[in-house]
Amino acid sequence: MTKHVEGICKLCGKHKKLAFEHVPPKSAFNSIAVKEIPPGATVEMMTGVGGRMPWDFSGLPGRVNQHGSGGYYLCCDCNNKTGSWYISEYVKLSNMIHDFIATNGLDIGERYTFRLLDVYPLRILKAIMTMYCDINNGCMGDEQLRNFLLNKESTDFNSDKYKLYISSRQWNASNQRYLYHVSQWNWLSNDLRNRLLSHWDNSLH
Repeated sequence: MTKHVEGICKLCGKHKKLAFEHVPPKSAFNSIAVKEIPPGATVEMMTGVGGRMPWDFSGLPGRVNQHGSGGYYLCCDCNNKTGSWYISEYVKLSNMIHDFIATNGLDIGERYTFRLLDVYPLRILKAIMTMYCDINNGCMGDEQLRNFLLNKESTDFNSDKYKLYISSRQWNASNQRYLYHVSQWNWLSNDLRNRLLSHWDNSLH
């Protein structure tokens, strides 16, 4: 039986029926058991407190979700719209990068430059910002960001306020550890393609 959950949508801000959403998307390698770590512990992990490496989850508090990370964040309407407008493009990018890493056997600290074709950076940017809004309240108090995401055609993104970076983690079953691959892709709407690590020969739409 489908669970009925009502609450405030993290995107439109209205009290409505909420839909369960995987964050990141289920088809972007979020369909298996994950350990969901509280915000404070996440900051500790990512900032290297006590010499901890960003891929070291050992000893951190949290709960295991057997079906991937997610929750009731958006109303059904916002979930359907952002899913069809933006999320599918993010999934495509995630799978392309994963395939590249798997094929070329990249290791920690290595960097490759490559070209991605038939992708739409603006949609990917909006997908990422939608997921940030999912896990924060009220679009982080930013009405400009809310309007940017609710309007499919909007390009009014505050690139001075937000800087996004993409990283991927590849599970290495042979030695039971994560290989952490970081590509510093600076998403800036006013000069988006020229600031990507890989040059994308596509329009923003």
